[in-house]
Amino acid sequence: MTDDLNNNPLSELFTALKSYLDLRIDEIKLSCAEHMAKVASKFLYFFVMLFILSLAFGFFCVWLSRFISSLTDSAILGPIIIFGMLICAAFIIYLLRDRLFLNKNIRIFIEMFFGKQKDE
Repeated sequence: MTDDLNNNPLSELFTALKSYLDLRIDEIKLSCAEHMAKVASKFLYFFVMLFILSLAFGFFCVWLSRFISSLTDSAILGPIIIFGMLICAAFIIYLLRDRLFLNKNIRIFIEMFFGKQKDE
């Protein structure tokens, strides 16, 4: 009687289907882990580069304000001109924020998650 249950084709099919579904779930988990690792590494890279570029830009602004101050013979005029330029740049970036940042980030994430899949 037990041999009849073990040799049942439906039982074998059910076991194979369960095994297949388990493998598909594992594949989805691994794919999600891969995508999340890519996102995390891109964020880390972005923040490290942002930090380095911010330092470089800060030093450049200090140098430029001192240079302008030496040209105008005024200690306060150089930093005021640089501050005004930075405020204008921030306002322009604020006005163009959707075009500069939002659309590009959406395309990057869509390509990252739904882009070219590796053929197996």
